[in-house]
Amino acid sequence: MAHIIPPDYPPGTSPGETLIFDALRERTIGRTWTVLHSLHIPEHVRQVEGEADFVFLMPGLGVLTLEVKGHLRADYADGAWYLGEGGAPDFRGPFRQSEMAARSIKKKVVSALPSASKILFWSAVLFTHCTPAVRTSSGDWHPWQLLSSADLDSEDLDSLLGRVMRKARNHAAQSESARWFDPTSTRPTESDCARIRRILRPDVHFLPATSTIRQQRTTQIRRFTEEQLEVIEGLDGVNQRALIEGPAGTGKTVLALEGARRANAQGERTALLCFNQQLAAYLRAEAERYEFAGVDILTFHALLRRITGESGSVEGGHEYWSRILPERAMSVLLDNGPLYDALIVDEAQDLASPAYLDVMDAVLTNELSNGSWRMFGDFESQAIYSTGIDDPIAEITRRGEPIARYRLRRNCRNLPRVAEYIVRLGGLKPAYSRVMRPDCGPEGTPRTSFYPTEEDQEGLLGDALSQLQASGEFSPQDIVVLSPVVNSCARRVADSGKLALRV
Repeated sequence: MAHIIPPDYPPGTSPGETLIFDALRERTIGRTWTVLHSLHIPEHVRQVEGEADFVFLMPGLGVLTLEVKGHLRADYADGAWYLGEGGAPDFRGPFRQSEMAARSIKKKVVSALPSASKILFWSAVLFTHCTPAVRTSSGDWHPWQLLSSADLDSEDLDSLLGRVMRKARNHAAQSESARWFDPTSTRPTESDCARIRRILRPDVHFLPATSTIRQQRTTQIRRFTEEQLEVIEGLDGVNQRALIEGPAGTGKTVLALEGARRANAQGERTALLCFNQQLAAYLRAEAERYEFAGVDILTFHALLRRITGESGSVEGGHEYWSRILPERAMSVLLDNGPLYDALIVDEAQDLASPAYLDVMDAVLTNELSNGSWRMFGDFESQAIYSTGIDDPIAEITRRGEPIARYRLRRNCRNLPRVAEYIVRLGGLKPAYSRVMRPDCGPEGTPRTSFYPTEEDQEGLLGDALSQLQASGEFSPQDIVVLSPVVNSCARRVADSGKLALRV
């Protein structure tokens, strides 16, 4: 995925430019490119000021200024361009416009970075919604500088623009007036592109309060997550029982909370259950924040202890939690009857054992087979607390057929570079269908640290946590340490008391 600056287009952007923007968001398109959208050119070579639709900084190829035209019709006649139905004649035309923008950009870059004079700056025009009748050069452009909707339909954008720059490099290599150009040079390098980017569109930091940064991040994640609510809306009133599957970051927990809120609003006695204590505390805080009460939000094992009336510390370890406590709870429920009309379960991958599902049968009106329930889980990669079940999905679905099943594939929590890292590191197949949050540039690239011993690993974890908190952008509540194993480095550090961690 290209690094696009800015990461999103403003309202009113032309259809042609939005089409290019969306193409650039594909994960496989222009991964090493930096793309500047709507670049203002105050030092234009021919007019008071100007603007370039897109400027592509392409390592190993050059700098390409692309003029985008989204008209449904384009004609070139008698030396003039006519864009759209009944368009007035334009004797300058899009190619001249793009060429002058490219020259202005080169002038600005070279004045600040003299060594960039050896880098090729070029221009092209793309008609996104039509194919102009004229294709050959009129003398104002080369045929390969004209791209059309037909090209977009037959070839990926990075392949199209890469070919333009390779043609431009070949042309410059054969031109007597471009003896300065070395066709064997690999410039611009990625470092060159980074410097050119800072010249053309520098970052100017007006630093907000760190509390504002945190609030913006939270708001952004919530906004994209709420787009997933169509899942709940599509099930309401149609399917009493549903299993919603999805990998990390797809919004399952928010959907579970919303499902509980809606069931409660219908007057149903509702429980929202999960496996992890920290998640249960988060869900209770969110319910309080949005001011809806009446839902029992707790871990599954806390529910079992409530049913049995047990409290205090226990002995027996895994045997107590996985067999003894569920059996005691079943005995009480068989005598007293179900407690809830609607059951919402998050982290269902960790609660799919027969003993636990038997309890859910007994705690729910009409049991799992005919009752009202929603279960959310990541059955691909997050069954940390193994239930010993080979196929938890089959174990769940056989209890409540017929049920609706829905798969979430849009990541609404992570930045694109983090999501890509998750896909590669975790072997996620299929990958996310879409990453909702915009790219934030190289600073959002995940870092990998290696360690020879467990002690070194603990030191690296401590350093990382200290740096995050020292930045002021993250409070301890914002930081989550994830591990694929129960007895992780975080667990060891928390148990040792070296760091204030809750696991």
